[in-house]
Amino acid sequence: MRRFLPGLSSLLLAVLLVSCSIEDQTHPPTPPAGKKLVYDGPEGKEVYTFCGETVTVEYKETAFKPHMRNGEWIRKGNLIKITWKKEYGGRGVGEPVGDCSEGCRYDTYERFERPITESQSIDWQFIQDHPFGDWAVSDHPMDCAAER
Repeated sequence: MRRFLPGLSSLLLAVLLVSCSIEDQTHPPTPPAGKKLVYDGPEGKEVYTFCGETVTVEYKETAFKPHMRNGEWIRKGNLIKITWKKEYGGRGVGEPVGDCSEGCRYDTYERFERPITESQSIDWQFIQDHPFGDWAVSDHPMDCAAER
């Protein structure tokens, strides 16, 4: 029995080392977490900022200044599925200043915020496969610790 013990202890030690090294590995977040996606297409410019479980989008070419949405996202295969929870921003007050052909501007804006329940899907694989299309991807410096 003593002869088998050294072999058994070596095997046990190897299993423990492998087990501990697997548990100690830190996995990077699944993209698009930690990324900023910018859509600049015919419908306008949208800037998406992804944290671990949450996402914020700013619509750049609307009558509202700013115009934002917050929600939660999950990745299902190649699809990013977003559930928008809140829309907020600034609504122009009074008459627009100047020409509205490239977006109306106002002297003052009134804050608005409303709960929403809307869904959106973005094809992550399409964005990856077409780096020179309507989408741009970069890292973002946003502090995502606040989402916890």
